[in-house]
Amino acid sequence: MSELNPNNEWTFVVDRLEKTVSLAMEIAEVIRTPGVVAFFGGLGSGKTTFIQALGAGLGHRCAITSPSYTIINRYDGGSLPLVHVDCYRIEEEKELYEIGLDEIFAGDSLVCVEWSDRALGLLPQSRLEIHLSYEGHRQRGVKILLLGDIWPELRSKIPLWLERNL
Repeated sequence: MSELNPNNEWTFVVDRLEKTVSLAMEIAEVIRTPGVVAFFGGLGSGKTTFIQALGAGLGHRCAITSPSYTIINRYDGGSLPLVHVDCYRIEEEKELYEIGLDEIFAGDSLVCVEWSDRALGLLPQSRLEIHLSYEGHRQRGVKILLLGDIWPELRSKIPLWLERNL
């Protein structure tokens, strides 16, 4: 597992929905290859909103909805296919093996996983983690971890976004 250094981790608070959307769009600009974004956070923390903005940033024009009951939704049509996985209803990690999540990770898409704490054993070592927390009316705590060698441009992109927006 990659060791974290100051260039791989950022923690901050956003105070408006527009900033969350802006951050997701900024991240989408550097996502040109398949990979995994693992989302952590409770109900109402903004995971689905962030994924919707990532999808829009990749050029997806359809409605991206949380697959709470279907577990997996795939969206084609953007610069990169988007697979949205919601592990909320998963009780045991083996269920994710049974639906082929490990194969989806090895595919051609950006895979966004909500409730990633329920899929820790399957998550690839190289991934982007986004931890969201509800901090009060319109405020969300954000912690971003860049693990491994995925999308290295984020090491400079995120600090630039922070300078402009916080």
